[in-house]
Amino acid sequence: MQKREEEPPSGRPGPVVIAYNRDYLPGGSAADAIGCEAGEESADVARLFGEHLAAAGHDVVMMSVDDDPEALVEDVVQAGAGRVVNLVESLGGDGSREHEVPALLEVAGVPYTGNGPRALLAAQAKHVARTLLERRGVPVAPGLVVDGPEEARRAAATLPFPLFVKPACADGSVGVDQGSLVRDRAALEERLAWLAERIPGPYLVEAYLPGREINVAICPNPLT
Repeated sequence: MQKREEEPPSGRPGPVVIAYNRDYLPGGSAADAIGCEAGEESADVARLFGEHLAAAGHDVVMMSVDDDPEALVEDVVQAGAGRVVNLVESLGGDGSREHEVPALLEVAGVPYTGNGPRALLAAQAKHVARTLLERRGVPVAPGLVVDGPEEARRAAATLPFPLFVKPACADGSVGVDQGSLVRDRAALEERLAWLAERIPGPYLVEAYLPGREINVAICPNPLT
């Protein structure tokens, strides 16, 4: 992959590229998979980003990717992008590949928004994120990782019900719905079997914590 060495001849920063994944959109490689609704939301967020940046006077180029991040980054370089708003959350329907786009952008020398590849890899694996938080003294719900419904007995013997069950390595809230909360071993086995048919393991089983869930975005410099 060619690395960009200089700014465009005009001396102005290149356009802002809004990059997003289209694998979950109609015609994409994962259009019928669990999580397609989230993919459609990502496209809407990308559109809104583009509209607001264009209204603020920026040159904006919209780019989407299905399963070939190298082709995307080649297009970014060819466009002479000044920076990339990276909204790519999966490739080919696989959320575990989320880190590939920022990794390739770093190789190409193109600035981008969002976390770097190492942080994305750690956050993608919820059980790894748990371990990192625990090591820093951050309280987390009691839990364990299982490979499938055959381990429901071990989880039921170790943790108090009700329990919350989710894929350990799926993106965001993919695989999480009203059925994720289970109140006995039979429901736990049923939920793990349901997940195993749809989303690769492992799976994270945790003690349920009642209360509000608060999502907090962290911006290093809110003025920029």
